[in-house]
Amino acid sequence: MESLSGLIRQIVLIAMLAAFVELFLPRNDMARFVRLIMGLFIVVSVLTPVLNWLNRDAATGLEAWVDGRSQATDTQSILVQGENLAQEGEKMVLDDYSARLARQVQAMVRLVPGVEEAEVTASLPQQEVMVEIQVHREGEATVVTQRVRQTVSDFFGWPREKVRVRVKLEQSPAER
Repeated sequence: MESLSGLIRQIVLIAMLAAFVELFLPRNDMARFVRLIMGLFIVVSVLTPVLNWLNRDAATGLEAWVDGRSQATDTQSILVQGENLAQEGEKMVLDDYSARLARQVQAMVRLVPGVEEAEVTASLPQQEVMVEIQVHREGEATVVTQRVRQTVSDFFGWPREKVRVRVKLEQSPAER
C-alpha cells in the first residue's frame, strides 16, 4: 500500500510540474513538444513500478523453476539417459539394416539356378549370413550350395566362410 501512495504522489508531482512548465511557455509550436515530453514522463512514472513488480514476479518464478529442475536431475543421469537412447537407436538401426540385408540376399539367392526357395538370416554383429535353400534334387545340392555361397560372397564382398548355406530337399508330391 505504501508503494501505491508513493506512486500517486510521484504522478501528482509530475503533473503539477508539467502544468507549471506549460504556464511559462509561449503559445507556439514548442508548447506541443513540451506537453508531449511531460506526458511521456507521466507514462514512464506510472509504468516503472508496474514493470518492476512484473519483473520481480517473473524472475522469482524463473529461479524457482531452474532451481527445482537442477535439483531433480543431475548431469550424470542425463548422460546415462543419452547413452541409453544412443544404444537403443543403434540397435534399431542394426535390426532394420539386418532385415533389409536379409531381403536383398534372399532376392539374389532366388536368382541362382537350382534354388526353389530361400530363407535368409543376417547377423550383423558377427557379420554372418545364414541362407537356407530348397533344391529339387539331392545330387545338385553341393553345386547349388557353392553357387549361392560364391554369388553372395562376391556381390557383398564377404568372406565365403561367413556365408553359411543349409540345404533342404524339396519334398516330392507323394511325400507331402
